[in-house]
Amino acid sequence: MLTQRQSGFTLVELMVAMVIGTVIILGAGQLFLTTFQTFQKVDELSRKQETVVFVANRLSNEYRKGNTDYGYERTRDSNGNELEECSVMEASQPIVGGLALYEDQCVEDRFVQDEVEVVPGEPLEGYYRFTLDFERADDELETLSFHVMQRPQASCLPPGTEDEDAFLQPPDRVPSAVEFIDDMKSRDEVVRSCNANDVRASDEKYFYCDDNINNFDVSGMDGKVIMAEQGISFEVNDNQSVSDLAIVAKNAINMNGNDNVNATLEGLFWSEQNISLGSGGVSFKGSILSSSNYTTNNFISETPSPEAWCLLEPYYSVSDNIKE
Repeated sequence: MLTQRQSGFTLVELMVAMVIGTVIILGAGQLFLTTFQTFQKVDELSRKQETVVFVANRLSNEYRKGNTDYGYERTRDSNGNELEECSVMEASQPIVGGLALYEDQCVEDRFVQDEVEVVPGEPLEGYYRFTLDFERADDELETLSFHVMQRPQASCLPPGTEDEDAFLQPPDRVPSAVEFIDDMKSRDEVVRSCNANDVRASDEKYFYCDDNINNFDVSGMDGKVIMAEQGISFEVNDNQSVSDLAIVAKNAINMNGNDNVNATLEGLFWSEQNISLGSGGVSFKGSILSSSNYTTNNFISETPSPEAWCLLEPYYSVSDNIKE
């Protein structure tokens, strides 16, 4: 009688395979968990780094120019309730949050110290120390400190320049915006663009558009000089302050704005045609030069400042081209 031989795995082989499979699964799971935890830590560090870079750059630039209107307060939610964190404030508006409490408080004297001593017993005026606190996963504080020295402000203006010279229209002799644009637009330093995002992202200072510019969002354009072959309508929205902005156009310049409470607009606005500036919730400081006429409406305040002319240096001197 023939016997049929059976094939398959023995119990021992199955158990060995199960053990090996379990080890592989556990290893893969541990690898996934470690990778996920590492990703979380890297993401947390990246967010902290972004916060530090943003705050350090903002405060360094502002304090060097003498703009010290910044505070340090408890963060509040949309209902006005205090949260267990601190925010850096500009004109009562938070610019960055998520900073840790120090001894259960937001201590402004810890956040910024003026007249820091470089040599023991000798405080230096205009020398600031900033301290930012972050909370680690183990609830311990991680602290970053940096220093900023206020720079003396040099002026391009000749002696005797008066603040009232900053707002000019006929019969005053206003320099020609057309001549300025025609001279500047062919320079190698000038970027040709009519796109607000391109201008905002660029490290260059001077920009020229060979057309009309409409609904131009100027947020984040501090230090830019925008020139238009025709006219410009621009916007200041969502309480976004702008400083050191120059807008020069051959045709009309018009301003619009929404959702502003305590924003600031600082700069030079110069046109061969009409200029209309104004928005509720915005304070203006700078210069308006129109070869036709200008109007301002609804600003919280208006401060004439010919210092805005310095934005065009070294290529052009407004003061040298204004006739007595």
